[in-house]
Amino acid sequence: TGWITEKSIKNLYIGKPFLAMGGTGILEKIRSYGFKTYSPWIDESYDSITNMHLRLEAIKREIDRIATMSYSELDAIQKEMMPIHEYNRQNFKKLANERYFISRR
Repeated sequence: TGWITEKSIKNLYIGKPFLAMGGTGILEKIRSYGFKTYSPWIDESYDSITNMHLRLEAIKREIDRIATMSYSELDAIQKEMMPIHEYNRQNFKKLANERYFISRR
């Protein structure tokens, strides 16, 4: 549907990578608010798949791929993602402040 839930926004704020099981283009919508997502570490090609069955299969394959990674691989990836985590946290704060000040006018 293109609706971004608090579950996605919370993960962006706390720096927890995720796969979005929303409508087609949900990651693009998230990026339109200035957030960065987790490609190339996560294959986000599923976001453009319109057939829900095929989309869910692509997400499942990506979950399976990630689940086979060693703890050392995951730890290294997490460290590489740190700049994105911090960027998203700052972007969230900026958007929250803008929204607060706009609503107070």
